[in-house]
Amino acid sequence: MAVLGVVMLLAPLLVMIVKGDNQSGADETPIQNSEQADGAPVTEVEEVAAWEIGVQDPELLGIIKQHLDALGGLDRLVEFNNFVALGSMQRGTRELPITLVRKRPRLWSISYQGSSIEQTDSYDGSQAWRLKQGTGPDERKVKAIEGTKLDGIRATADFDDPIVRYVLAESYPGEREQLSIRLQGRETFEGEPGWWVVLVDDMGAERQVFICEDSGLVSCVKVTFAGRITTMRYSDYRNVWGLMLPFRKVITNSDAYASWELIIERYRVDEVVFDVVFTPAAD
Repeated sequence: MAVLGVVMLLAPLLVMIVKGDNQSGADETPIQNSEQADGAPVTEVEEVAAWEIGVQDPELLGIIKQHLDALGGLDRLVEFNNFVALGSMQRGTRELPITLVRKRPRLWSISYQGSSIEQTDSYDGSQAWRLKQGTGPDERKVKAIEGTKLDGIRATADFDDPIVRYVLAESYPGEREQLSIRLQGRETFEGEPGWWVVLVDDMGAERQVFICEDSGLVSCVKVTFAGRITTMRYSDYRNVWGLMLPFRKVITNSDAYASWELIIERYRVDEVVFDVVFTPAAD
């Protein structure tokens, strides 16, 4: 049960979970698909200029633009359609190897393996499932994730960070209407001056995003939903294929006694990932 709580929180910001550009190997070289590049929403975003439509506050506009520039630019961000990331979740002395798969706009899958069972949780943008595979050929169980757990997944299943998601929402039908954004104010958070930006979706999930003034990058996201507060801290930013991305993420829940730390070891970008990967039929 504790692991499910963490799984529900790993969906956001997978775009930020990658390996450094100092690594080599054929499996770590991004595969640039010309059809994807030609059909990607880069042109749409440039033409729409989403921040000019959705934000009137000039100070907030400046903060958003600084954040996009700090990440590497909006054009660079929207070039990526999916990620496969390999790493581990750590909690105290416990460590679980994981594989995450993310695809725009809100599809994700996470698999991890224990001593006697392999488990995969997946979300197809609407419904979620848990697949458990034991050591025997008949030890396969698929169960739908429902209720408040499904609501939690839907509230956090963002491919991008909340600010980027808001900017790109115009490219995805219905997304713009589901989000509101406002500048909460300037503050010094954990020794860093910056701003808190607040986004709320139609489910009532509130995301407080702290953007550092010096770097323009996100160091903390607090998600409040259904009486639960989840705090995600990001650090160890590095330049990866023209994007500034964090290699470390610490997740703390208001109803948990300890934090989970997510460390990514390597990644693969824009491979062919079919939607069936995000349903039980994939196995």
